[in-house]
Amino acid sequence: MLRKLLIMLLLAAVGFNLSAEESSTGQQISLSVFPTDIWAAKLSFEYTGLSLIPGKKTSLETIITGGWLKQDSYYTGSYNNRLVPVSSFDYTNAMFKTGFIQDIIGIRQGFIANSRNGKNLLEAFLYYKGRGEGHYTSGGNSPLFMNLTDNPEQESVFQSSIIAGTAYNDGFRNHHGVLDGLNADLRSEYAPGGMNTAADYYCLTGEVQGYLPLFDLNPESRMNTFSIYLADRIRAAYTDGSYRTYSIRLENAAEVRGIEKVRMDSKFTAVNNFEIRFNLPSLFIPDIKPGLLTYFDAGYYYEDSSYSGTVLSTGAGLYVDLFGAFQGGIRYNYLVNGEKMDTRLSSINMMFTFYF
Repeated sequence: MLRKLLIMLLLAAVGFNLSAEESSTGQQISLSVFPTDIWAAKLSFEYTGLSLIPGKKTSLETIITGGWLKQDSYYTGSYNNRLVPVSSFDYTNAMFKTGFIQDIIGIRQGFIANSRNGKNLLEAFLYYKGRGEGHYTSGGNSPLFMNLTDNPEQESVFQSSIIAGTAYNDGFRNHHGVLDGLNADLRSEYAPGGMNTAADYYCLTGEVQGYLPLFDLNPESRMNTFSIYLADRIRAAYTDGSYRTYSIRLENAAEVRGIEKVRMDSKFTAVNNFEIRFNLPSLFIPDIKPGLLTYFDAGYYYEDSSYSGTVLSTGAGLYVDLFGAFQGGIRYNYLVNGEKMDTRLSSINMMFTFYF
């Protein structure tokens, strides 16, 4: 019961973190990657009493998320202009805050069951997403994003969209915290102008995550002694339309750790996140496991011939896994190729992830 309460009530994240987290499709398929600071609560409700296909799982669900986040805005002149060059970057006037609430409601239909993890091995889903945001400032700053007269979401925005896709779910987490298997997600999202006053876009995204156990010193023990596994994630996204909202641009920007995510805001993005995780001996009880990680990220973005590029980063971190529901720690990042807004090549981030 304690674990269920932890999972349902709170997600708090600071910086960037690569770790498996269940997505709106109910499987471990998403990365908890956030721009700066986010404090949010998430509630999920699922009804499985309906069966559209005999012997297959049908789920009616709603996922409600709300909270507060601090964002970076690097736009200048017009909302579709590219990022402000580093030489003229004004950090104080880039920051603004956003309060938001989002509801995703729809149906998920399984076609093949997976006895290993109790999930649908193959499924399709259809959702409606409604998201409301209000932007505000503090400390007397004047963020560029909120001063653009032709920005339809200058102070607030409500957007409606339809999401449809399919997922393959074979990922499995054992009692030592080692992930194994493959997950994949292919989806489209459409926010037509006729349904919105400040949104008109479509996006196509595909994502694959794979996990490979390498070593377990004592696999039969309840307490983890020492184990190693690989995690790799490949994601590509294409977004276009007469108005791409800030939230969808940020969502589909390439997620390379060690650099501001909005630096890779463009129509097409692709990223590969590769990680080696070392689970260290359990502390006191089986459900408290410290660990070490090392990673290498590669991202690509393309808007047009004048705005495209590749970003590479690497780093290492220390974390603690609590009851399979929460991971927290600290990570060092080094930017191999690319340029941050603050021009620094290295950074340190705290990592906090709740599993849903």
